[in-house]
Amino acid sequence: MKPDKQKIAEAFYATKVDDFVLPPWDYNVAPTSMQPIIRASRDTRERELVSMRWGLVPFSFFTKDLSSSK
Repeated sequence: MKPDKQKIAEAFYATKVDDFVLPPWDYNVAPTSMQPIIRASRDTRERELVSMRWGLVPFSFFTKDLSSSK
């Protein structure tokens, strides 16, 4: 049986799958939680399944560095 990540990658035609553990299924995604996403690679524009931190970046005149918005 294929892991769930592989099934997700095949369903979305993702050619690359990063090595990460899928979080438990939940409809409520909390800010700063790591979530799997499908994105286009910057270099090849092919779809890839990666894990990224979910959240909002405040947009205002005083936000100069994204690393400070944790």
